[in-house]
Amino acid sequence: MQINHLPGNVVFVSKLDLASSLKTDYHPMSFQLPKDEDSFLDEVSRNPNEKWVVKSGRHRRIKVLNAKDVPDDLSGSFVQQFISNPFLIGGRKFDIGIYTVITGVDPLRVYTYEEEFLLRFCAQPYQPFNASNIQSYVVTDDYTPIWEAPVISELYSKTFLSRREAFLVHMRDHGHGSETNRIMEDMKRIIREVSLKYEDHIIATAKKYGDVRHFFELVRFDFIIDSSLKVWLMEVNMSPNMDPSHFAGNQLLYEQVLYNTFSLVGLTRAGGNDFTFK
Repeated sequence: MQINHLPGNVVFVSKLDLASSLKTDYHPMSFQLPKDEDSFLDEVSRNPNEKWVVKSGRHRRIKVLNAKDVPDDLSGSFVQQFISNPFLIGGRKFDIGIYTVITGVDPLRVYTYEEEFLLRFCAQPYQPFNASNIQSYVVTDDYTPIWEAPVISELYSKTFLSRREAFLVHMRDHGHGSETNRIMEDMKRIIREVSLKYEDHIIATAKKYGDVRHFFELVRFDFIIDSSLKVWLMEVNMSPNMDPSHFAGNQLLYEQVLYNTFSLVGLTRAGGNDFTFK
């Protein structure tokens, strides 16, 4: 028997828990109010022109605000540093989703899908920036898929490249080829560091259920890149959407990820898989 969720996973798949516990240079600064009010005000005093995004546990009621307009009480929500200088492709902000499987608890075994990633674009151009238009800076459920995205769609559709390959070629063609390996390695490093940070918690929670060998978890780490080509982890999605009914062009990707996941955890008799151990 295999159970497709890890006990204790809430510490990294909950947006609120991740934001409040992950204090690193690759995750935007986050504060719960009123609990973290003093720390938040200290940060505002150091960077008074910083913009902040108010988030709930889901993509609901998102707002970008100046510090003076942030509410004092955000019960069930949090305020997070807004990355105001995203790297754009065709004038659109985008995110990169890396599918990741945790197959073992003690020791923790983490694999990332190397062959492809999910590339999602905001539905509207980022500029001119308008805080009231979340379609320009939030990748919502109605995002623009790569085959409809400005500039990169032609590269993807006419050359039969994968999303990953199209992204790498686009970066190379626009003078960023020397940075692509570092960008990909940074995402892998972040996945490894986040997994290790919460390893003890996951192991301790899983052991409450006795045998820890029957748990696994498929998640998607979502990243953005800023204009200086710095990689930022935005969130970790538990049970990422694998239904192609909204975007039929994603069906093959979803099938590949699921097939390789089931192979990795021993639910199929496949001869191999495309996940790489981290």
